[in-house]
Amino acid sequence: MSKSSIQSKVPDLEQTNSEVRLSGEKKTNVECTYIWRKISDINGITQEEIKQKLFEMYKSRPVLTPINDVNELFSYYPCQITVLCSETNEILGGLMWWQSEFGNKISTSFSKNPDIYKKHIIPRYKELLETPGYYAELSEALEYLIRKQGLDNIKNPDIIKTVLGSLIKDEDILNEGDERLLVYKLGRHPSPAGSYLRVIKGVGKERKALYGIPCINKKFIGDGCDRICNITNMGGKKKRKRKTIRGKKTRKRKRKTYRKKSKKRRRTRRRKRVYRRRSRRR
Repeated sequence: MSKSSIQSKVPDLEQTNSEVRLSGEKKTNVECTYIWRKISDINGITQEEIKQKLFEMYKSRPVLTPINDVNELFSYYPCQITVLCSETNEILGGLMWWQSEFGNKISTSFSKNPDIYKKHIIPRYKELLETPGYYAELSEALEYLIRKQGLDNIKNPDIIKTVLGSLIKDEDILNEGDERLLVYKLGRHPSPAGSYLRVIKGVGKERKALYGIPCINKKFIGDGCDRICNITNMGGKKKRKRKTIRGKKTRKRKRKTYRKKSKKRRRTRRRKRVYRRRSRRR
């Protein structure tokens, strides 16, 4: 399977695959070009039909799905992108996010089957998380799959507390060496440092970790669902303090100072000569 090139911003992603796709109980070989599109850019099918298909995929996930109405789902997550087969126009999966003060928080993802999720949703998920201004709270299977793609979580406690605010306290963050990392495992391994515990409504206390590049400076390029964070001026370099005019001597001032000193010396010498002459006369 050919992989698409990963770009810094949010481009259209296309993949061409020849694979066996299940259609009911029959197997058909379909040459399928996987493309990512916004719902508004998909032709040949109404937006209501697309939303209904995505809602059905959302409800079929093996995790808690608290939203039970299609309109409520798209109201809560106003931003989304969809992967589909261009040859058949079949909707195969999607990613949805909402906009916070720190950027685009990806909150739910789904697909028609696990194979599509691993091959197309996860790479796109990672690509978005590498884009400035996109971030997500991950745990369990999804976190494991994202980490397998080579993406690490945010470990800086200050950033975690800034983004999550009142949802967590200092003692909720599991830093390096915390024994709780062995208690709250990620699969068979200890949880990564920087994980934290927080209460999820309807679930209880869970371990999660923050991934992506939240926009801490709250300065964005563009607007709407496609906005990205402007981090060009966040390199961490300290600005040099300019010296005040009083502290900095220019060439002219140095010359003037030298002249004044020279005049004083000449005056002193003259006075000494005059004093010597007078003393001799006496």
